[in-house]
Amino acid sequence: MNIYGSNGKNDTLCARLIVIGDCGVGKTTMIRNFTRDNNFKSMKNSNFNMTDIFEGTWDLPENRRIKLTVLDTGGMERYRSLTSSHYRGIHGCLIVFSVHQSSSFDSVMTW
Repeated sequence: MNIYGSNGKNDTLCARLIVIGDCGVGKTTMIRNFTRDNNFKSMKNSNFNMTDIFEGTWDLPENRRIKLTVLDTGGMERYRSLTSSHYRGIHGCLIVFSVHQSSSFDSVMTW
């Protein structure tokens, strides 16, 4: 999979990250706290049926840029309705659990 744009010749690194974990562990709060002050914009995306998608772009040394897209599953994990189509094109996954809910840590292996 090519992460440098669509043709591999531009200097923008495009990365997509999905955040998953049990319902109520604070995924959306964590994403909102991270993206609030870090040049992200929030948008809705009906193609993935997810609550929020956050995108941010930063300049890097040597005239390069990085564009990071973070997908929030928005409670879909409650019904275990995430399918392979949600993971298609994803470059990384962040599995979140709550230190206050031991069951959320126990279920990390199911993700």
